[in-house]
Amino acid sequence: MKRTLLTLMCLAPLAPMALAEIIDFEDVNLGAATRDNFLNLGIENTYRGYTWSRGPSNFGGEGYWAAVANGDGQFVGAHGGNQSGWNWNGPRTLSVTFDVDKIYVGAWFNVFSGGQDWGADAVNVIGYDSSNSVTGQTGFVALDDVSASPGWVYAAGGFTARRIEILVRQDDTSWGPDGWWSVDDIELGVVPEPCTMIALGAGLVGFVARRRRK
Repeated sequence: MKRTLLTLMCLAPLAPMALAEIIDFEDVNLGAATRDNFLNLGIENTYRGYTWSRGPSNFGGEGYWAAVANGDGQFVGAHGGNQSGWNWNGPRTLSVTFDVDKIYVGAWFNVFSGGQDWGADAVNVIGYDSSNSVTGQTGFVALDDVSASPGWVYAAGGFTARRIEILVRQDDTSWGPDGWWSVDDIELGVVPEPCTMIALGAGLVGFVARRRRK
């Protein structure tokens, strides 16, 4: 009976995974500005309780996480809502470190501005564990040229990570390896508790034992 109750309690996480969090940048307070970076806003180490790390940039020395509001002429509108995230100074890579392991489910990406040669051409989201070993990646996903289509592109994941790195590819080498991009609705899931696998094992052992007694 105890084994059955343990199994039932621990099988709950096997239900279809609900998203634990969607980072949509709507709660970044831009004040009267239409865009600003996390350094200026003082939220590099506090936004959502995570660490939003900088990256090197050929265009401005250092690049930062930033947010932008709809109506800013350099950007298409947000994927959902009124604000989205982007890479200030166009760094090739930026990362965010979570407080605990998360499941990176997916995120929506777009290029910086319609018809601009310095927009990124493809994006790859890479997951790392707390030891900085790679846990998974989306592979490079081509970004739409918003001068032709304003659509956002989804980079699906499904891997566990303590940190995710967003790495872009710029095919126009005359601008160097960097390129601007925007991101919205970063979807994160909860990592199942270890008891899930324990419960499955306990249930299987009990099932086999009962079969043998019969």
